[in-house]
Amino acid sequence: MEVEVEGQSAPSDVAAISFPVLQLISEARNEHGMRQQDWKRYRIRANLHLTHGQDLPPSKGTRSNTRQRKRRVHITPEMQSKANKGKHQEFVPKTIKLGHVKDARPLELLLFETEHAWASAEEIWSQQGQPTSAHSVLRKRSLTRGRRAVQIAKQLKNLVDSLGEIIDVSARAQYDAYFGMLSSAICFIKGDWDQTQKICAVTRELLTVIADCAPASRDEALASSFLDILDARARFAAYSLGEDEQDTAVIAKRVATPTVCEEVIPGYAKLIPSLKAAHGAHGRTSHALELHWRAYTIPVHGFELHDAVTRVSQEEQQLQTYLGSSHEERPKRSSSAHAQRQRLTHAERNAKRRGRKAGDVSRQESAQKAIHGELDSFDRMLGALTDAEEAARSLVEENERALQKSHSARYEAAGADLRRAHEYLLYRLLSVRIERNMRLVEEVQAKAAKREEKAASVQRLRQKIKSSNALPGNTDQASIADSTNDSQSAGKPTRRKPGRSGVRANAMRKRAMKAERASKISTAKSERRAVRIVPGIAKLLENIDNSIMAIGSLELIEGEPDVSSLIEAKQFFYSAMLLTHLARAFSLHGLCAEALLLHQRAELYVRQTSQALELAEGAEDQDTQFAPKLLQGNDALSELKARLNSTRKDIEGSLIRPKNYGSIDSLKDTRSGQTLYHYAQRHVSFDPDDLALALKQATDTKLPTNSDMEVDESTAQAPAPMESAGPNEPTQELRNEASFGAYDPTNALLEQEEEAMANQRSRGSWLGGWFRKS
Repeated sequence: MEVEVEGQSAPSDVAAISFPVLQLISEARNEHGMRQQDWKRYRIRANLHLTHGQDLPPSKGTRSNTRQRKRRVHITPEMQSKANKGKHQEFVPKTIKLGHVKDARPLELLLFETEHAWASAEEIWSQQGQPTSAHSVLRKRSLTRGRRAVQIAKQLKNLVDSLGEIIDVSARAQYDAYFGMLSSAICFIKGDWDQTQKICAVTRELLTVIADCAPASRDEALASSFLDILDARARFAAYSLGEDEQDTAVIAKRVATPTVCEEVIPGYAKLIPSLKAAHGAHGRTSHALELHWRAYTIPVHGFELHDAVTRVSQEEQQLQTYLGSSHEERPKRSSSAHAQRQRLTHAERNAKRRGRKAGDVSRQESAQKAIHGELDSFDRMLGALTDAEEAARSLVEENERALQKSHSARYEAAGADLRRAHEYLLYRLLSVRIERNMRLVEEVQAKAAKREEKAASVQRLRQKIKSSNALPGNTDQASIADSTNDSQSAGKPTRRKPGRSGVRANAMRKRAMKAERASKISTAKSERRAVRIVPGIAKLLENIDNSIMAIGSLELIEGEPDVSSLIEAKQFFYSAMLLTHLARAFSLHGLCAEALLLHQRAELYVRQTSQALELAEGAEDQDTQFAPKLLQGNDALSELKARLNSTRKDIEGSLIRPKNYGSIDSLKDTRSGQTLYHYAQRHVSFDPDDLALALKQATDTKLPTNSDMEVDESTAQAPAPMESAGPNEPTQELRNEASFGAYDPTNALLEQEEEAMANQRSRGSWLGGWFRKS
């Protein structure tokens, strides 16, 4: 590929050409692997076997023997041309002239030819660490490919300079910086440290000006990302020259004199004023991207991180719009689960699976129609935050590796900003995850409430139908006979009372028993539905607890005492909510003692939440990041306390039913029971002594004592024999206490005092005592 520009003028009918060199190079390297030092992946033409040369057919004298093969002959251009004669494959050299440049494609062709040659040089140079490699051979081959890259880059530079004003000054400055990076790489491989230091210093000054005059924050971050390559070479060159200075900014200021700048980049003195004048005329369209955390302002300089954070900002705005809209205003899904399925042929089904559809429909639209529904706003936000967090983490790791090689002030400052940005993005990711899980908990509870309401309405409807059908004349035969006799003897009054055969009473008793049995069945179904949703809610709340623990371990949170106290209060709140649901489920399973122990621990968490909130003053902005909003009226905490009181009453109400006691072994027989036991064990250990004490405290505070109860001696029955209790089942004494009241030592003392006073009153005179003795 040759370029001819001598004796030609730039075409006048061509509009301005956009040629963002740094953006094209950055995107190509990230896409094809040079960011990960995967040089082979970047050589697309060689990997796809789409090179210009063709292999010659084997000669007639060559034997196809696997053990003994002849050395392959190097194919020269003359041999290739001779082999292609008669096959209509003659080599014709391609030339790019100024008249051929109508857009940026010829420029991009030369640019990527340069990148291919440079990738090949870097690939060969990176093989020096292998034990079987020869340093001199690899150096020679790498220099050969590097010189080829510089040769193509010079042709592209001549073409860019010849186009003149057709290409804007910013694109020309970016290409000069790119050409300087290529030249410094070749000098670095040669070992010419003086020239490497000069080129790196001048190119660094040019990239700094490009970053300052960037029209947008994205372009500024893009120009700043190329400084790391130059800084590493400049520091190694300074070290090789025996200099102690490691700050590349100081080296660039000292080395990049006007004479050196003009020597390295011809026209440097005119390029910088033109670049600043263009920046002053247009101005920056947007400010530098920054992240704000309380008193800190975190700048975003990385090109990849800039795009990820920009996407996060866009998704956050859409999420706020989604949360601010009502349920009716929210967009509906493209397809419904209850809609009738469309019958497709085998070919249409395969096309739909590939994301395509018959007709002129775009791939993106057909892919959206292929799935059952679009992503939720929370899912899109979480996806954007995950990508941003991964990009920030990779940049932090790269910066740490660079610091291990050479301690630079720029790397240390950039590393602090990157770590802070990574922790902030991780904090936002966990916050959105907590908010999404809490909304899922609310949706599960709302759906459960709707099912209960529907079941109750169906039960009321059934009762209404039964009451309307069950007329008195249909069930009472005596009333039927009376009505018949009355109709036959009309006008004959009688005073005889109707017979009492008990048919009506038996019918009413049967209806009552049937209604009671239906009520028990309905209550049992309601309890099973209530227990069925607890494992899912427990899993969501446990995920919330893990996310809050991860937030509390961040250095960004640990450095703020008020925010740390707020996070601790929210962790206690969610733990109390989890134990409230578990206590309700254990109570429905008949494990009242375990439910009481879980309830006590939940009350402890509530008290710890109130104590932690006293130290969280000043963290109101962080309180709004995710639910619950504890510093804005404490409505959530009040609702949790009311739910705890209701759960306590339900558990104490189940204590008066001895047959309701269950066992842990029966709970572990089911998968849902195992899940409940697993989550409960992370907060409470079911010690038998603790269970007995919790049950005793509940019965002492709930049920009346023996002194307050009046028992009729005639109706009193003999005590039941002692029964053996299981490991988690209350003993017969505790059951008797639950039925007749718990034993209280103060009552025994009062009884002794009353007995002594009664004896003293009976001994009011000596005569009474004399008669008693006799």
